[in-house]
Amino acid sequence: MAKAGGVFEDLTKEFIPKLFEKMGFQVLKNRKQWAGTQYGFDIRVCFLDEVDFQRELLFECKDYSSSVEWSKLVDKLVQVHASPYNPDAFIAMSPKSNVSNVTDASWTAFEKVCKFPIEIWDTDSDIESVFAIVPEIYKKIYGKNVNSEFDLTGMVNKVKSRIRFLINKKTQMNLVHKIIINDSEARPNESDDYKTNLDKKLDVLIPEDDPDRLKYHKIRCDYKVYVQSLEDVNNDLRNHILKWQNNLRLKAERLTKRANDLGESPVAFFHNFFDVAESSMGEFLANNKICSDDTEKLLQGVVFELAAECPLDWRPKK
Repeated sequence: MAKAGGVFEDLTKEFIPKLFEKMGFQVLKNRKQWAGTQYGFDIRVCFLDEVDFQRELLFECKDYSSSVEWSKLVDKLVQVHASPYNPDAFIAMSPKSNVSNVTDASWTAFEKVCKFPIEIWDTDSDIESVFAIVPEIYKKIYGKNVNSEFDLTGMVNKVKSRIRFLINKKTQMNLVHKIIINDSEARPNESDDYKTNLDKKLDVLIPEDDPDRLKYHKIRCDYKVYVQSLEDVNNDLRNHILKWQNNLRLKAERLTKRANDLGESPVAFFHNFFDVAESSMGEFLANNKICSDDTEKLLQGVVFELAAECPLDWRPKK
């Protein structure tokens, strides 16, 4: 049974600002909803993220000793979706039981409709360790002290990573039809062979010390890091991009063979393929109603990625 009188909701309201303080976030508002006007959630917290942008999370509290049915949360999500709120995430909290009959597909379906990320913090996701971050609240919920060997710093960092992930996911949901490839210091998750492959092809176009060579590598890496970052955050957009890339891959293989058969020069084929790719990109963006802040980064990124992966090869056949 649920606790009477909203005891768990009150404890959660007390817990949240202390949790966010430990994570280094400034809480602006921390409000418990009144009965009868909940709009599908119990606690609303507004805070400043790491770039001082205001964010809002909604928490639904379920203090049940037996498992919480997913259908109960579905009702809450429908209410939030129909409410005036547009949260950065919805988090369901169940400190003593798991949420049953829920799958990743269930989350994904509702996230597409609601346009905000959904997470469940329950016994299956070690919610007890989350509450252990604030020992006095933990004791009131679980009736015992936090284990002396509890890794406080590690758990705070873990929860903060989850909050960052939710914020990023919400941002990507808002930009579902927009591609933004930023400069990145990150490296794509791939073998060093990709850099070697691209270098071998650039050797026939530009000298080894030409500054454009580093620029081409950087553009390709930024493009690939961006596409990899969309996984589990905006899979729809990622799949659109990869489908276009795979279609362009087939063109690259066909046009590479034709260029070699006809004896086209490497420079001519290099520039001709860019024209083909640019036309293909225009169709891709228009057909999928996607825009891009910098189409040149997108165009060069995918062309040099195809060269690094090998279906595109402007070197003359020996």
